[in-house]
Amino acid sequence: MRIQLHDTGKVGKWRLRNNLDVTYPLKHDWPSEIRRLLTNNIFANLNTPKGFKDFHGLTEHQRRLHFAMTYRKALGSSTLNSDQKRKRIKTLDEYYLIRANITTDGIAEEIVDIRKVDKVKKKGGSSSKWLVRFLVFLLLFTWMLLILSITTDIPLNCVLVPFTMVLHGIEHLVYLPVTLPSAIYQSVTFRTQHMIHSMLVGTRHVGKSSFVARKVPPNIDVMKKLASERVKNNASRHAKEIIDAKSVVMQGDSSKLQVFDRTSTRLYNLASIVDNLASPPRLTIGSSVEGASAYEVKNEIRRNEASEDSYDMTTELEALESRLHSIQEYATSVSFAPKLDNGLYLVGAGVRKKSVIKVYAVAMYSTPEVLVSAASSTTLHDAAKTFDTTSSRTSFVLEMVYSASAEKIAGAIAESVKPRHSGEPSDIGRLESLIIEGVNAIGGQATKGTTFRFNCSEEGVTVSVNGAEQGMAAFNGLGSAFVDVFMDDNSVSPTLKDSCVKTWSSSGNKSVAASLVELASFSNQGDSKGGATQHKLDNAAMRKKIESQLNPIQEYATSVKFNPKLENGLYLVGAGVRKKSVVKVYAVALYSSASVLNSVSSPAALHTAARSFDASTPLTSFVLEMTYSASAEKIGGAIADSVKPRYRGSASDISVLESLIIEGVNKKGGQATKGTTFRFDCSEEGVTVSVDGSVQGAANFAGLGSAFVDVFLDDNAVSPTLVSSCMDSWSNSQAKATAASLLELGDPFDGTGSEEQDDEGSSSFLQNAVESNMKSIQEYATSVTFAPKLEDGLYLAGAGVRKKSIVKVYAVAMYSSPIVLQALSRESTSGMRTAARSFSPASPSTTFVLEMTYSAGAEKIAGAIAESVKPRYNGSPSDINELEALIVKGVNMKGGQASKGTIFRFDCSQEGVRVSVDGSDQGMAAFGGIGGAFVDVFLDDNAVSPSLIDSCVQTWSKVSLQ
Repeated sequence: MRIQLHDTGKVGKWRLRNNLDVTYPLKHDWPSEIRRLLTNNIFANLNTPKGFKDFHGLTEHQRRLHFAMTYRKALGSSTLNSDQKRKRIKTLDEYYLIRANITTDGIAEEIVDIRKVDKVKKKGGSSSKWLVRFLVFLLLFTWMLLILSITTDIPLNCVLVPFTMVLHGIEHLVYLPVTLPSAIYQSVTFRTQHMIHSMLVGTRHVGKSSFVARKVPPNIDVMKKLASERVKNNASRHAKEIIDAKSVVMQGDSSKLQVFDRTSTRLYNLASIVDNLASPPRLTIGSSVEGASAYEVKNEIRRNEASEDSYDMTTELEALESRLHSIQEYATSVSFAPKLDNGLYLVGAGVRKKSVIKVYAVAMYSTPEVLVSAASSTTLHDAAKTFDTTSSRTSFVLEMVYSASAEKIAGAIAESVKPRHSGEPSDIGRLESLIIEGVNAIGGQATKGTTFRFNCSEEGVTVSVNGAEQGMAAFNGLGSAFVDVFMDDNSVSPTLKDSCVKTWSSSGNKSVAASLVELASFSNQGDSKGGATQHKLDNAAMRKKIESQLNPIQEYATSVKFNPKLENGLYLVGAGVRKKSVVKVYAVALYSSASVLNSVSSPAALHTAARSFDASTPLTSFVLEMTYSASAEKIGGAIADSVKPRYRGSASDISVLESLIIEGVNKKGGQATKGTTFRFDCSEEGVTVSVDGSVQGAANFAGLGSAFVDVFLDDNAVSPTLVSSCMDSWSNSQAKATAASLLELGDPFDGTGSEEQDDEGSSSFLQNAVESNMKSIQEYATSVTFAPKLEDGLYLAGAGVRKKSIVKVYAVAMYSSPIVLQALSRESTSGMRTAARSFSPASPSTTFVLEMTYSAGAEKIAGAIAESVKPRYNGSPSDINELEALIVKGVNMKGGQASKGTIFRFDCSQEGVRVSVDGSDQGMAAFGGIGGAFVDVFLDDNAVSPSLIDSCVQTWSKVSLQ
């Protein structure tokens, strides 16, 4: 049959449709598609399924026609002009030959390719159709059951069973290619290692001191060393046993048997070392003592018994710890070390999952007492959450294997702890905020590999992120609640519990745990003092961490900013403004103890705590900074008038307070200008007044300190904004948690806090930091070099020059304690000056060393120094004369002339000023206040050597001594 196409005119199209019954849509827009849908739907053309398929499908003939038409059209428009395939275009006759399987040499290859493609398409289409039919059937079946469950009493879970089964099946099929090779690999690896271990290490006979081994065990050298050390350290005890045996050899059989029992016990202990069955007590292994007298042996015994309590357990501990191994968590392949830096041992490791997602791997570390209790999950849980003297801490280390934001991971952990904690919700909020802060510090995302560490104790939970400690959520019961998250019956990681029990329930590991417990008990007996010291050091580090999170407060109306802490350990409570009508006179800040911070629940409670002056709050300070200029009499009178109606004592007491303020302002020129600072330290004894860091004295009258507190905190407070600021700053949940943490660590006044100036641990940290940064200084203008440290332990702060006009008279260096240098690094010059002249127990003296670079007579140099001290000293002029006489005396001993190279040393303290000339002590001008006045000569605003202050700042202000 031959078919010839007509022209594509209207008549041609009509003839084509009628003669061949072939149509093909020429338009593919939406109206045309909708029209064809309405015309060709099944309802408008009722037919059999086969007829419907034929009616709505294109035949092979129609598809080939469409292909030929499209291809020729493309060629005609030159779109495929360079296509090589155009050479193989076939005529309609060739299409029918292919359809009829009539091949020629020109088209044989194409026919084969087309048939292969058709077979693949049919095969793929068949499987796809069956999959679609199965899913459609399943969905229709589920839909039908869902309707039945709504209209009848059939439970919904029965309806979803088929769908759930299919989903589980698909899930297993998807993961099978991944999990199957991994499982096979793990199994083969385990079997291989077990076989190698059995072949090489040998079979150990429990209860006997022997090995049936094909190869020497790897720890035999450690065992030999251990046995040798024990024999050596206990030979004297064995000698004592021999003497005892000789002394009872003539006695009854019972005494002999006692000796033999002790000897057999020692032999059993030696066997226990080799077998590693139990923790061996101290052994005594015999050796011959022939030729040694009883007297000599007993002397040896007495010498060794003196050091018996300090028996070195290091070798035995190393031998035991060498048997510990890291654990690789199976699901995540994360490995955990067998021991933490704080001495806790790895108990087990597991994974935390959300559905099928592995969020993080988790490991638990605890004390040997917990290891012994890991026989079952119940005993393990009880031991891990019981924080007593033998097991004071349990730690959890988490390593992320799935990325999560700071808020998401912190919220997830907090949600797990919340139902297990019986305390306030704000406690959980504090824990959550510590986690968020730690993650934000590394970019706000807990990416894969990020590690969290939670140290749980009776005090609370300490949080670390990537090794950086964030702080402690110090709330009773929170540590136990955190342990419950991983160890109770609803543990978020059942695999962790299984790993712990499996690891430590074996006989070999039980023996190791028991040995660790015994070694810990021996070390604890002689280390109680060290433990207390370590606790203090931990408190010091924790306090510094919490205090680093405190922020200064900027008073809103005056823009004056106050530091979060004073050098005497008081904390900033709040800041306000004192107004007279519309004039802002000064900004005022309240500083007090951690006990007061915890009392900011109401204005009345704050008022009561700040004026109590008990052991927890011996001091409350007010710092005033002027924002409006006033004369000495005006500001002194205004403060005195505020105190007077609140004080029940004599009016003359108020006058003393007023005179101290006036004296301080007069030293500054008689005017309290903008920026002038006043400080009033209120205590049970009275009120101490300072002006611009210079202590003026104390009005020591009982009740005056409480009256001064009333000025700012009672119902008629002169600064209501100060009270409001205190409430706003410390009444929110996060601030309360911080205050509670500071109080838990102990106030620096009660001897329990680590900020105590004479605290051994804190001082050692600070001293180490200073010594690592100290250096000699060569004064630039005079080329005089000063040593970095004096023989009495004071450190070089800086060096400068004293000039008269253009003449360089002497080079001067200041030496002081680490506390002064720390104040310099924190608060620059004002803090250094205050600390240098405070003469506290931690910094009892400050020394100035002067080396002459210009010759001067005894009277001239002594008179110059005395003239500098006189205007800064409030005492009698005769006190200055005494200081001057000591200098003259020292120079006269050197010939009456302070020539170039002459060295003066002035040791300033609370008692006075001690004078030395060229190393020769001349005596002390022992008058209260003269030491502070001498410090002011070199450190106040009118210092005689500004270059000394600059040198101190340049040397220490950038050194971290926090």
